[in-house]
Amino acid sequence: MESDLPKVMHKSRRIRRLKTVLKNSLNVTNDVIIVYSEELKKHLMPYENMCRFVLQEPKGTAHATYAAIDLIDKDKTILVLYGDHPLITPKLMHELIDYLSLTNSDYKL
Repeated sequence: MESDLPKVMHKSRRIRRLKTVLKNSLNVTNDVIIVYSEELKKHLMPYENMCRFVLQEPKGTAHATYAAIDLIDKDKTILVLYGDHPLITPKLMHELIDYLSLTNSDYKL
C-alpha cells in the first residue's frame, strides 16, 4: 500500500480494519490483547478501554505473541488474529474454537 497510514488503520467498507477485528473479537471474548508497534501507538486511543496493549517492535507474529505471554491465560484457548484481516467473523472464530476442542488440538506455550 502506498500510504503512511498503518495497514490496520485503512478502511474496509468505511470502517477501520482494526476496529472491525476488535469488534469481532469482543463478540467472542472480553479478553483481547493488541500487540502494537510505536508506529501504531498514536492511532490506538479510541480502543484503550476495550482491551489490553503490549508495545513491541515489529518482528513477526510469533514474536508479537511471545511479547504478550505474561498477559495470556494459559488455561484458555488463544486465537492470534491479524489486525488487517477484518473478514474473520465471530462465527468463524467460534467454529475454529469448536474444532480445536472437538479434535483435542492444542499448542502449549
